Amino acid sequence: MEAVRDFIGEFTACGDGAQGTDRGAAPARPSGMDAALAALRAVGSTAAQDAGSWGFQAASDFAGSVEELSRTVEYLQLVAAAAVDRTRKRSAAAAAGAAAGVAAGAVTAWTTGWRESPGGWQTGAPGTAEPAGDSLASAPAGMAVAAAPLGTPVGAASAGIPFPSAHAGTSVAAAPAVPESVLDDGYRNTVEFLRARLRIGAAEARRRLCLADALLPRQGLAGQPVPPVHPELGAAVAAGEVASRAATVITLALDRVRHSCLPEAAAAMEHALTRTAAENDADFLARVSRSWAEALDQDGAEPSEELLRQLQGAFLRKPRHGLQHLEIFATTDQFEHLITVMNTATNPRTG
Repeated sequence: MEAVRDFIGEFTACGDGAQGTDRGAAPARPSGMDAALAALRAVGSTAAQDAGSWGFQAASDFAGSVEELSRTVEYLQLVAAAAVDRTRKRSAAAAAGAAAGVAAGAVTAWTTGWRESPGGWQTGAPGTAEPAGDSLASAPAGMAVAAAPLGTPVGAASAGIPFPSAHAGTSVAAAPAVPESVLDDGYRNTVEFLRARLRIGAAEARRRLCLADALLPRQGLAGQPVPPVHPELGAAVAAGEVASRAATVITLALDRVRHSCLPEAAAAMEHALTRTAAENDADFLARVSRSWAEALDQDGAEPSEELLRQLQGAFLRKPRHGLQHLEIFATTDQFEHLITVMNTATNPRTG
């Protein structure tokens, strides 16, 4: 228990320099995540043994601390999913623009797959031209090019290892760094990428992306900051007061009444459900959100013509107590015709 309390205190007290995320033009290295993960693993390595000596109060405090941590982690999951989606789309757009701007006649050295560079494996972008200078293909006829030693890595040429040739000093020029791209990463969309990278289901990946789009701040077309769709709920999730699953229940209820109530009523519903989620369990929240949705949208959404065609008709059901059971779904006009025929057939005066 002491280790858990010390970890929570250190995690909340430290700033971005130790427990946050590194910022800068270079690829961000989430050093705070590494420290937090190491601390959690240290606590988890002895938690099962320590739990055997806890009393009820200590066990309940530990459960509450773990739940607070989980809500914070769930918010970070939303931030991470949104960041992956944003950077993936931005990289794809930049790569497409670079490919469109390649000059006519430029030689495309590599278009698909992965390549190894001195800095490690990275994805290449279409339109990467070979560097200017002597190449193997430009050697005079009859020139013998010695093979590279066995075991020479693929990126050895770009690292500056010369190839012996007839001309002294002739070597393969170093290839420029290949920009990162996601055009050929093997995944059709961000949902599939998150499913493979994080080992989660497609439904969970889609839920995180949809929830992040509704709760996190956005950017406009000109790059200006745009407030989130549900600011109060987003602030509660960021503060660790509301779990992401509960936030999903609230956003679904708000989407249901979005076109059938005034903005003031929707804001009041968001405030009430956010407070309910922060103070009650998920089952109670589901009942309250359903009551709010039914109160603001009593008639429900208007059914489409296609849905009416699928539902209407007469259906024979299982007989009950020796009586035949017939179930009819009809429109208003069809119902009036049926009632007229039935009344005429059962009227003794017309027999």
